Amino acid sequence: MLSVARTAGLLAVAAAAGAWASPAVEIPGLAWRTSLQSTDREYELRAAAVSADGSSLWVGVASRPRGTLGGPEKLILTSIAGAGKPTGLMIDASADASLGDLAERRGLLGMSAGRDRAIVLGLDRRGAGIGVATLDAASGRIAAARTLGFDSGKPEIARLVPMPDGRILTVGTLGTRPFAAVLSADGTVAWQRVLDQENVNLDDGAPTADGGVIVTGRQGADPSATRVWVAKLSAKGDVEREAAFDGWLGSIAQASSGGYLLAITDRARAASVTLTGLGPALDIRWTRPMPAGQPATPAFRVRPVRGGGYIVAGIKDRGLWISRIGDDGAPVWTDAQPPKPPQVEAALNVELLARDDAFFVLYTVLAIDGKEQRQLVRVIRFAA
Repeated sequence: MLSVARTAGLLAVAAAAGAWASPAVEIPGLAWRTSLQSTDREYELRAAAVSADGSSLWVGVASRPRGTLGGPEKLILTSIAGAGKPTGLMIDASADASLGDLAERRGLLGMSAGRDRAIVLGLDRRGAGIGVATLDAASGRIAAARTLGFDSGKPEIARLVPMPDGRILTVGTLGTRPFAAVLSADGTVAWQRVLDQENVNLDDGAPTADGGVIVTGRQGADPSATRVWVAKLSAKGDVEREAAFDGWLGSIAQASSGGYLLAITDRARAASVTLTGLGPALDIRWTRPMPAGQPATPAFRVRPVRGGGYIVAGIKDRGLWISRIGDDGAPVWTDAQPPKPPQVEAALNVELLARDDAFFVLYTVLAIDGKEQRQLVRVIRFAA
């Protein structure tokens, strides 16, 4: 049976704008900052999703005893209300025998909140292919868990991207070829494609306004000499256009103007990141350096703003940075100040979600305060 508890005792949540050291220049439109932490457990962000009506944020965290970096893990599912307050609902998904592998290091790849308020979890089942589980948000229980079968085989999934209508874009690799699929809100396969390109590993993707998707990945058999490959797929998964650019790793989003923002990491230059504006035909319109400065790590995400431009979030010098840029890549504002001593923090990963005009940045933090060390998950919500 699943272990379900409605208590905030184990998972302490510090909410409101004053609960975390604020930067000198606050994020415009800041609503709240929240920390998911425990007195005796370590937490690591695995995935998150905004509910269809924007009223709550669902978060999946891997949990282990405090002070340990390895060993057995649990997968805890919890939610945060729209005002930054915890709902008190906690689900230990690892307590169910059929879902025990959810807590594996890459066990939870993504979540999506559909219109029926069900959360779909993407799982990487070791040796057993891919699986999905559906969480009923009203009751807080997992309604179904099953192995997900792809007709084309067992791909290695790199990322699951929530789509606005509750579906999930799935990108990865099957053998040496790029693999993409879209899952419906109930976890069934809407379509799947093994694309006709050799030695391409898809890393990221995003929905497009016409119902299709845009995907990007590394192209090349030699990891030291890869290029960034981009393809626009139709609503049925057919390749409409493609292009390749110099670089190592990319993250992509569609602009309100119909073009795209491609953030490209260059491994040869200390993992520096260049922002590249693409037209609808995937032609380069402009390039700019990352607003937060260089070098930056490959851990970054981009999302479009409905009124134009983008939000970009990533990690630089072990700290979180968030930027808003225009459609032409010009910086509007950047928040990139680390916490002040005596507490030292290192950001480990980052996720960026959007629902209408609300943006959510989630990231794992290793915090050191004197002789105390803990790992927790921070969440920021702001409007753009």
